[in-house]
Amino acid sequence: FPDTDGNGIPDIPEKYKGKLGRITEKPSWNPVNLLSRPERPTLIVLASLGIVLLLIVIAVMVIKGRRRKVEG
Repeated sequence: FPDTDGNGIPDIPEKYKGKLGRITEKPSWNPVNLLSRPERPTLIVLASLGIVLLLIVIAVMVIKGRRRKVEG
């Protein structure tokens, strides 16, 4: 780059000081943005949550089934 101000250090042209239409990342808690392209840790967490929810549903069904047998 040329040294435009004469201080011995090349100066960056003005066109490189902006974003030049590049994609900028913005932090977001939007679930669509968080889950749009999940990586391995995200998939592990989602699978773990799914398994826990499934176990809770099964436990509730078993408890309700036992209560019906005892009462009926």
